[in-house]
Amino acid sequence: MTWNLSFSLVTAVMLCILLGYYALSPRLPIVLNRFFVSLAVLEMLTLASDIISTWMDMNYQDFPIWLLTAANMVYFLLYVTRSYVTYAYTISLAGSRKKIPSFYRVTGVILVSLFLLVVLSSVFTGAVFFIDQEGYHSGPFYPVIYVQMFVFLIMGLQVLIRFRSGIHDSVFYGILASYAILLAGGFFRLAFSHFLLMDTFYMLAIMLLYLTIHNADLNRESRTMLFDYQAFEQVVREHHNVGIRYHLIGFVNCNYKETRQIYGGLQTDQVLGQIGKYLRETFYASTVFYERAGCFLVMTEAKNMQKYVTSDLLSKAVQRLNEPWDTGEIKVYLHFVTGQMSSDLEIHSVDLELEAIRNILEKGSNGEIDRDFVVDQSMIKMILREFTVKKALSEAIRKDEIMVYLQPIIEASTGKIVGAEALSRIQDPELGIISPGEFIPLAEHSGSIMQIGKQVLTKTCRFLSEHGKDLPGLAFININLSPIQCMDQELVETFREVPKAYGVEPSRLHLEITEESLVDTEVLRGQMELLGLYGFAFFLDDYGSGYANQFRIKAFPFSGIKLDMSIVWAHFKDPDTILPNTISAFLGRGLTVTAEGVETEEMARQLTEMGCTYLQGFYFSKPVPMEEFIEYVKKNEEMNQNDTDS
Repeated sequence: MTWNLSFSLVTAVMLCILLGYYALSPRLPIVLNRFFVSLAVLEMLTLASDIISTWMDMNYQDFPIWLLTAANMVYFLLYVTRSYVTYAYTISLAGSRKKIPSFYRVTGVILVSLFLLVVLSSVFTGAVFFIDQEGYHSGPFYPVIYVQMFVFLIMGLQVLIRFRSGIHDSVFYGILASYAILLAGGFFRLAFSHFLLMDTFYMLAIMLLYLTIHNADLNRESRTMLFDYQAFEQVVREHHNVGIRYHLIGFVNCNYKETRQIYGGLQTDQVLGQIGKYLRETFYASTVFYERAGCFLVMTEAKNMQKYVTSDLLSKAVQRLNEPWDTGEIKVYLHFVTGQMSSDLEIHSVDLELEAIRNILEKGSNGEIDRDFVVDQSMIKMILREFTVKKALSEAIRKDEIMVYLQPIIEASTGKIVGAEALSRIQDPELGIISPGEFIPLAEHSGSIMQIGKQVLTKTCRFLSEHGKDLPGLAFININLSPIQCMDQELVETFREVPKAYGVEPSRLHLEITEESLVDTEVLRGQMELLGLYGFAFFLDDYGSGYANQFRIKAFPFSGIKLDMSIVWAHFKDPDTILPNTISAFLGRGLTVTAEGVETEEMARQLTEMGCTYLQGFYFSKPVPMEEFIEYVKKNEEMNQNDTDS
């Protein structure tokens, strides 16, 4: 019997080129890459044994039977093992983001063991093949070779489909195409058995896997030639799932934005490239990543931890990073701090682990962390709390479950409830009621403050529409506008349409704007003038907590001022003339004055004597749900009525 070896020889050359290029390229230290190397090397060995055993079979007269048997046995054992490794590779890929049940691995081991035993038995039984004086012959169980290949391919496809949600689209379609090539190769081998075609199809499948999954350039950042954050996430997820311990060193640039502004993007990028090369050479036994905004990450597995954590290498690296970097044209000065984190910290999910790392890097690049630090359990607890709040916020926005609480605003001269402030809250099953102090900054940072604002506006208008007649003394409700909302192009349209839809007069909605919002004068004034045309009134919130002064306030059409509780409390702690004079000045300009933070009867009395128009604080009521607010207003009206009658 003769076979055509031409396809196999060309395949061998191409496979050698691919393996050589891959060996010289940087790659991530993940199990999936090791499986890929194993698969490629195994294919090379299978191909070599196929060529050798086939050539020997065609020249069987020149070799003893035992040597022919050994050569063919090696080939068939490698052939079966290759099918199993392909299946194991698929499990590793599907499990890169989530753990795969052990059933799939155990089943694969059992099946490959059975198939290998059938092949090995051929020495005595001739089940798959046998050699005699007339050369090579296929045995009665030779079809097992085809069966095992299709069995492992079908099982691999099942794993891919079942765990599809944990696989990125490009990766999924890449391996799916590879499976299609292997299935086609199996059918071609059946149809054209005298051609050694299966190895060619395997080489094509491996090449496709390299191009779509294992090409290092897919995960490298162009300026630094380091692996990017997506690659970092991939490694962390696998280390977390497999249980590999690691130590992480973060080099965080605290003045990245200023650096780009001062030196320009081209010079800064050139320096980033120099830093990437320096870190790669310095920490050669670790994997170095570039996150963004001048942040670098060095991941060291447990076996190399002592070298980098306890030696003076780290301090030397920090010193070098903070020295000037010469681009050939100018010297660029950077300020780096380092953070260290061990995977031994108690973090129960890989998503939380990644969020903690991302959060710390962000705080560092924003200048919130200006010294070297080690991430401990207390810092992790704080970050995980923030992460949980983010999830709760996202879920509440998605389900339209932002709650609106109302805090009464009292007319100082009469003691009656004439208004309220609408305050947002989130109810989370784990955390309970979350105050705006926690989630509003997160919402402003993410941009979801717009959605919160619209939900608060809508629910406030609905409340006035449904209960306004039952609360005739309630003249207005104050709604807060954050600085981000004030810059929103659709703000005017939203505040025009929503009250109109519920039949609420805009005059019943007072808009509170913080001092921070006054930074962009022209934009804010334009927004206020447009909203003012529709009848909205504006109040400066938290006066005294920032940098606004009476001259800046004069530039905006405010109807009233709300004194921040900090200056109210400061007066009652150490009385002077500042607060009374401030109130008098605002009243003299025709503005109403609301004092926040009123906590005692004495505070309410003195603030009334100073001339405050309205009072607000826990002395009267904390913020309460809308249903409780209705009852509170009714009780207040009854008390005032009784006082009048008496």
